Amino acid sequence: MALGKCYRCKTVVEPYLSVTLTGGQRASLQRAESNNPAARDAQILGRSLLRQRGLANLRRAETQFARAVALDSSYARAWAGLAEVILVRPIYGDTTETIDAFAARAEVAARRAVALDSTLPEVRLAVARTLLRQFRLREALAADDRVLALDSSNGSAWVVRAEALMGLGRVADAIAAAQRAVEIDPVSSQFQNALAGANIALDRPDSALAASERAMTLEPDDPMLRATRAGALRGAGRYADAVTLCRSGGAVPTALCPFLGDPRALTPATRAGALAMLNATAGVRASNWQTIATTVYAQLGQLDSAFARLRIAVEVRDDILLYSLATLERGPMGRDPRWEAIVGSMRRR
Repeated sequence: MALGKCYRCKTVVEPYLSVTLTGGQRASLQRAESNNPAARDAQILGRSLLRQRGLANLRRAETQFARAVALDSSYARAWAGLAEVILVRPIYGDTTETIDAFAARAEVAARRAVALDSTLPEVRLAVARTLLRQFRLREALAADDRVLALDSSNGSAWVVRAEALMGLGRVADAIAAAQRAVEIDPVSSQFQNALAGANIALDRPDSALAASERAMTLEPDDPMLRATRAGALRGAGRYADAVTLCRSGGAVPTALCPFLGDPRALTPATRAGALAMLNATAGVRASNWQTIATTVYAQLGQLDSAFARLRIAVEVRDDILLYSLATLERGPMGRDPRWEAIVGSMRRR
């Protein structure tokens, strides 16, 4: 479809069509490409699918990156892309492997990329993401500094920085990093979502609403973006809108959507139903679930259960936990000595 015939495409994309490449971007594009045209095409398609997100796209992206390295085993950029997509798949609900298995495969691919060409920003970014996914936050931050030293215009590196800082409790610094990513690429739904999540964590509802709305405009069907938008609506006191959006489909189980609403409106039946669901799913180790369970248990005043789930969330390195820590810390959990024992230990790694 031509841009002029697509109003949504035109209004969202047109203001940003003029792009000036930095020296770092030009150098990155000019080196380390494969001599195999089919490998290059597969790597480019993999990058496009990775950027689009969604589980189906991510699985296709991994297939393309795997094809690229099969065609050219010395293709560092493709190995780096393979590491990244493997790390992202469980975040989008892929349970075909354990989280540890995904992490182990990603680390192998990232190490291979580094061995081939450690000067590429994409390769260094794959290392930083791998460390972040392992909750080695200080190491991830140091690795990300090296990415930005190579290319300060790498928006994804600024998001990695934001997420590491969120995990370390430096939320204001995280917002600044996410804002920088958005300035670099305003039409990235993932960058807007990171900015929204950071603003939710710092309890800045207006800024969270604005960023989450921009993210949803770009990718209205992404379940992770919908969950962030619901959180932003709740933070702004728009409880009914938050619950409605949650029930229309997203990363939160429908039975738990009322907990995005007005806490005063929770009925005994809703509370009992939520507890039954949570208690029956104690062994679920899928990404995001344990953080959701921690949050709901905390709302119900069940702190023993909340801390039990928090321990599991840290153990399985639940991706959304990094965005949820500041909100949890402001509540009763943050005043409990167990918080320092669990979260403090994680931050000191």
